[in-house]
Amino acid sequence: MKAINLIFIFCTFVTVTLFCQTNISREERLNLIVSKLEQKSGGTIGIAVLHLETGNAYYHNKNVKFPMASTFKVPVAVQLLHRVDKGEGALQDMIEIKKSDLHPGSGVIVKYFEDLGIQLSLNNLMKLMLTESDNSAADLCLKFAGGTEAVNEMLNENCIEGMSVDRPTYVALAQYLGVKNVSGNEDYDDSKVVTELRSLTKEDREKAAEEFMNDTKDNSTPSAMLNLLEKIWNKQILSDESTTLLLNTMKECNTGENRIKGLLPDKTVVYHKTGTIGDVTNDIGIIKLPEDYGNIAVVVFIKNAKKDTKDCEKIIAQISRFLYDYFIFYTS
Repeated sequence: MKAINLIFIFCTFVTVTLFCQTNISREERLNLIVSKLEQKSGGTIGIAVLHLETGNAYYHNKNVKFPMASTFKVPVAVQLLHRVDKGEGALQDMIEIKKSDLHPGSGVIVKYFEDLGIQLSLNNLMKLMLTESDNSAADLCLKFAGGTEAVNEMLNENCIEGMSVDRPTYVALAQYLGVKNVSGNEDYDDSKVVTELRSLTKEDREKAAEEFMNDTKDNSTPSAMLNLLEKIWNKQILSDESTTLLLNTMKECNTGENRIKGLLPDKTVVYHKTGTIGDVTNDIGIIKLPEDYGNIAVVVFIKNAKKDTKDCEKIIAQISRFLYDYFIFYTS
């Protein structure tokens, strides 16, 4: 069992107190909680939640665009599996990993590459992308999914508006750091990136980070990401087999234990994917509620936060616990 801590006690106390008040609606109570946590973050929080069995929903800043960070790996995985469903490749296809395929944020693949030199199946690459958030795996999956244009075409075909995937991770990270000479049209050269990075001043890097956060590339609204999660769950994009594989892989996510899952009861099933860059802290996924209460798709984005990542993770955990309790109350 998880240790009972002050945050959990606070969450439970506030939830029970607010949900038991009769002078305001349940949604107004939840709005009050979210507003207080948004103030605490010092930034902007976006929330989109849907009870998948009843259609009951809750939103906060649902049409505001947020950097997806690594949550963009979910639409990449969907497009990769969509191609597999159409017979345009197989998950068993083996991919040789080259040195130029090793990108920042790729600890798992780099370790194996240095020890052995490797080939990996598309299936293993997808699992590394989703469970470990390995960036080299993500960029290879994006390549074999057909690139950013193919991902965005899939989103458009499924009427998912307000989301776009525009760059491989190594290009996005380079631009966030202020390195301008990296292109998705050429092989990655780590020495080239390091050389330019060393030439940048602190002011250069801060300006680049600010420009990155104000850019609309690789952004999503909470409602768009929720739309994607709903269509995944309802098997509207992928075959039964691919849907099951994707959800089971997301259930094994090893990052963000202190986010959506942080304050939920032990053994709660969560299919999710995290994302983090700079002052952005995200988690998106599907929570299985207890007994016969159903399932909720949850999107929590935070940007421009004044708190550090650990504090933002606690805020996501608090929001997720309140939503968990809210939808149990809502469906009671």
